[in-house]
Amino acid sequence: MMSRERFERREIPLTRNSERDEALLTVIVPVYNVENYIEECLESLVKQENNRLKIIVINDGSQDASGEICTRYQRCYPQMITYIEQTNSGLGAARNVGLRKTISRYVTFLDGDDWYLDGAIDQALKAIEAHSDCDIFFILPQIYYMSDETIHPWYDADKLRRIFSTQDKGLIHAQTHKELFSLQPSCCARIFRTQFLREKSFSFQENIAWEDIIPHFYLLDMAQSCRFIENAGFVYRRGRPGQITNMPESDASDLCLIYQDLLCYAKEHEWPSEKRIFIHQRMLDYTFWRCRLSSPVVRKKLVTAMHQLLQQFDMKQQKEAMSVLKSSKQCILFKLLKSPAYFLVDGLYSISVEFKNAQKGNRVCNR
Repeated sequence: MMSRERFERREIPLTRNSERDEALLTVIVPVYNVENYIEECLESLVKQENNRLKIIVINDGSQDASGEICTRYQRCYPQMITYIEQTNSGLGAARNVGLRKTISRYVTFLDGDDWYLDGAIDQALKAIEAHSDCDIFFILPQIYYMSDETIHPWYDADKLRRIFSTQDKGLIHAQTHKELFSLQPSCCARIFRTQFLREKSFSFQENIAWEDIIPHFYLLDMAQSCRFIENAGFVYRRGRPGQITNMPESDASDLCLIYQDLLCYAKEHEWPSEKRIFIHQRMLDYTFWRCRLSSPVVRKKLVTAMHQLLQQFDMKQQKEAMSVLKSSKQCILFKLLKSPAYFLVDGLYSISVEFKNAQKGNRVCNR
């Protein structure tokens, strides 16, 4: 439990230059049943006290003590925190509420169970001041695994640094650096120029899972400039109950709908093959990953939905998809998925899971 002193009202010191009082960055924090983590999340933001930072917290119908904790923080930091309550509408809807309330020059997102690294906000604000016309800033998270309480580098940290190694020599955007599309989709790992989002009439799709995938491709395709902030980031919590790894049945078909929407967007905007392959790569990676981790019921629904989608692929799309497969096993699974024998994919994954569980049982017995 947090100490009472933590919630005493604190005045946020003003900067010496009154011209710098403008809010430069808003962090939008959707909250849903994260009473065990939201204090750490909000504390990581408010302790970086800066009058140019605003926080918008949207309680998306939490049924635990999350709302009470958020309310206490808002009362302690009324100039910094805006607190909004709504009936449960999903992550996309909560983010959209925050976007409509944003008045700062830049905006980003943070999940209610994650937390910002010390000094990250200051680094972000310095970058914003130095490059105020940049459409998208990339920041570098770290991963906290709850199972063993260890922190690891972000999934593609090395690739991110490599892509941006020449950023001081000229503008970087997805038209000249297509490899940007291959980076891990995460709106929390981006800082967006607010006017850029509004010029593009951007909003998150609502009532659909996998909220970060479509913005990843859409916004990178439209951005004219991207930069990387090395020492700014947050800690992403892995292994919490309720995360996307506990995937309901409806989310399985959402993945296929997103795949289809992205291919339609690419066709409408006449993407060349060397750009479209990044869509296939990302979506097939997610498909194989979800098949491996899902329950039998969810996996069966995902396999069926993916089969129906692949049946619509023309020869060019099939060739592009095949070109991104990373192993002979994936090639076999892909061919099965688009064949009348697609149901065998579910059986193969079930056997694989049972085999691994048996191996774990044998290791325990042999100790």
